[in-house]
Amino acid sequence: MPEGDTLFRAARSLDAVLAGRRVAAFRSSLGERVDDGRVGKAIERVRSRGKNLFVVFEDGFSLHVHLGMQGAFRIATREAPRPLPRDAALLLEVDDGTRVACVTPSRLALLRGDEARQASPFGTAPLEPGPDLLAATFSTETALPGFRARATDPIGDVLMMQHVVAGIGNVYKSEVLFLEKVWPFKLVAELDDAAIGRVLIRARDLLRRNALAASGVRVTRARDGGRHWVYRRSGKPCFTCGYRIAMQRQGSGRSTYYCGACQRP
Repeated sequence: MPEGDTLFRAARSLDAVLAGRRVAAFRSSLGERVDDGRVGKAIERVRSRGKNLFVVFEDGFSLHVHLGMQGAFRIATREAPRPLPRDAALLLEVDDGTRVACVTPSRLALLRGDEARQASPFGTAPLEPGPDLLAATFSTETALPGFRARATDPIGDVLMMQHVVAGIGNVYKSEVLFLEKVWPFKLVAELDDAAIGRVLIRARDLLRRNALAASGVRVTRARDGGRHWVYRRSGKPCFTCGYRIAMQRQGSGRSTYYCGACQRP
């Protein structure tokens, strides 16, 4: 599923083939008034912020994409041609023949400027992401106020709130809390700043490693026996203590995996 590392890699791949090119053809689910205005415009860059991706145009507009659970990008170049789905939510072609499709995104909007906090004149206005764990300027101090504002919520829920901290999804939530031996259902108020800081630093480290990995395969446990410590391992023995991994629904029904022995309440 797309998390911060997935969007980082997607932005890097798209930027390599789109930055500096002019749009030759553009068709989207946003409608003709958006599509007609994009043809001929140069693309300055493609960047990610948490689970959000932005295609930044020379005229100050940006195309904001959120892939959700099932969204994906497809790229076809003259050197590596491939068929693209005609019913994609976005079909974009630039002047060297490179074509890009985005299928089943959960959000597609054209923004004035490249920041997600700005209201969108087309489509629905996106929420403002919190501090991006993959940003070069990220610090735990910038993220802590958002956690303190959710003091009565479980830490497992808050880590998934993209307006608090951007980039963590279901996989990293379970894996990071296990590695830091934090009970996923503990209230934020029960954790001191140092404990929250350690969780965020661990999450940033894992996200960065996977974002920069050439394989594109998300790994949080680089040993024999599996790529993850607890994620999707319900009923299996914990790699650390042998206790059975459990799964419990949390927040909006998302699955949380944990070890009841290593992560004691």
